[in-house]
Amino acid sequence: MIEEYGITLNYIPLKDIASYLGIMPQVLSKIRKRIF
Repeated sequence: MIEEYGITLNYIPLKDIASYLGIMPQVLSKIRKRIF
């Protein structure tokens, strides 16, 4: 998914992505740091 939507995900606010996934923005931020 990241390969296909990586560019798009950079433009969506982190809080919106976290809300969609049902996690806190801080958790998503830590996950993104590990991936990138």
